[in-house]
Amino acid sequence: MIHKTTIVVIIITCIIAFIMIETFHINIFQISIMQILSLMITLASCSVVVSLLTHLFDLPKNPTLEFDGVIKVRDGALKTEYYLRVAMVKGEGDAEKCMGRYSIADDNYQTPSVWRDSSRASVISKNVPKDLLLFSVTRDEQLHKWVVLPKMREEDAYNFQTKELAVGEIKESYEEYCNKVFNVAVTASNINETLMWSKRISEIIQTAK
Repeated sequence: MIHKTTIVVIIITCIIAFIMIETFHINIFQISIMQILSLMITLASCSVVVSLLTHLFDLPKNPTLEFDGVIKVRDGALKTEYYLRVAMVKGEGDAEKCMGRYSIADDNYQTPSVWRDSSRASVISKNVPKDLLLFSVTRDEQLHKWVVLPKMREEDAYNFQTKELAVGEIKESYEEYCNKVFNVAVTASNINETLMWSKRISEIIQTAK
């Protein structure tokens, strides 16, 4: 069976050929070899463009995710949490089993993070963005400042049940970590591309809303 894209390309190519013949008053019975070659090249080019366009419109409209800024949430007087918002901006359906991973100063992305209000992999829908926990900044009783990173087991990161999972912590000195680059990679089970994001921890804190 001929694919509908092929039929569309053939029809449009024939229309273009007819328009060219009428526009340039080409006599198909007295046409030169150079005119034939020129006509063939033009039609071939038009066919390729039309084929690409029709193929593009035939592609399934998979969800597309984008980062939508950093937000901060105060948890008492001594703790502030920083989240990276992830939104679905176009496509159909939902972005399923979304996972966020982070690394510090490299691109291994080996540590799973968690979504706000949920310690499990998430579904992201249109108009319902999700917030990925980056880190927290805390002060202790001696007013020492710390960067607290989420820590989650690999097997828990792929647990898609509704129960909440315990999230561990990695506590580091703010002075030692504030200028390190924080890298994030977000994936979804039904999206082929990985969404990447990087920024220094000090810049994240300064620009968070």
